[in-house]
Amino acid sequence: DKENKLLKKDIEFEKGKSYYLLILALLLTFTGIVSLILFYFIRKNALTRKQLAESKATALEAKLEGQKRELTLGALSLSRNLEFINSLINELSKLSGFVTDGGIRPLNNIVKKLDRQQSNSSWKEFEKRFSEIHSNFYSRLLEEYPTLTQSEVKLCAFLKLGMNTKEICSITFQSVRAVEASRLRLRKKLNIASCDNLSMFLQKY
Repeated sequence: DKENKLLKKDIEFEKGKSYYLLILALLLTFTGIVSLILFYFIRKNALTRKQLAESKATALEAKLEGQKRELTLGALSLSRNLEFINSLINELSKLSGFVTDGGIRPLNNIVKKLDRQQSNSSWKEFEKRFSEIHSNFYSRLLEEYPTLTQSEVKLCAFLKLGMNTKEICSITFQSVRAVEASRLRLRKKLNIASCDNLSMFLQKY
C-alpha cells in the first residue's frame, strides 16, 4: 500500500512535470512567434524607411540636376543675348564715322552704357541664380582657397555645372586656348593632379 502511494505520487509528479514542460514549451513557442513577428515588422519598417529615404534622395538629386540644366541653359541663353549686345555695340561704333560732331558724344555714351551694362548684369544674373541652387559654394570655396580671383571663381562655378570648354567660351567670349589656359592655372592653384577631373573635384563644394 505504501509502494502504491509512492508510485501514485511519482506518476502525479511526472504528470505535473510534463504539464509544466508543456506550458514552458508553449510559452517559448509563443515568445518565438511573437519575436519573429516583431522582427518582421521592425525589418519591414526599416526597409520602408530606407526606401523612402532613397526615394527622397533620388528625387532631390533629380531636382538638383534639373536646376543645374536650367541654370546652364539660362547661362547659354544669357551669353547669346550678350553676343547680340556686343554685335549691336560694334554696329553703333561703326556708325560713329557717319555721325555729325554733335552726335558723336551721345552715340559714344550709348555704346559705353551698353558695354558697361552687359558686362555687369550678366555675371550678377548668373551669380544670383547659381547661389539659389548652390548657396554655400562661393563661401566654402573661398574659405579654402582665399586667393582665387573673381574670374577663377566664375570658372569654378561653370565647371561645377559640368560645362565643357566650348560652353564656357560661349559665355565668357574667350577663345578655346584662353579657357584651357585658365583651367590649367586653376588646376595648379587648387593643387589638383592632371589625372583628376576638375569638375568632379568641385562637386564637394
